[in-house]
Amino acid sequence: MEKKNQKADRKKQKKTMGDFEKKRKQFDKSARLIAIVLIGVMLIFTFITAGLFILE
Repeated sequence: MEKKNQKADRKKQKKTMGDFEKKRKQFDKSARLIAIVLIGVMLIFTFITAGLFILE
């Protein structure tokens, strides 16, 4: 009985590790997208601010 339970536990662990990897990859993609958007907004804000100082 114990061996069957151990095999079932191993299958569950493999499944959860696979799910963890999928979630991690998805999180990496979304984190990269958020970082790119924030950098873009920061650059636009910097150029607008620099333009206002130059015009004064």
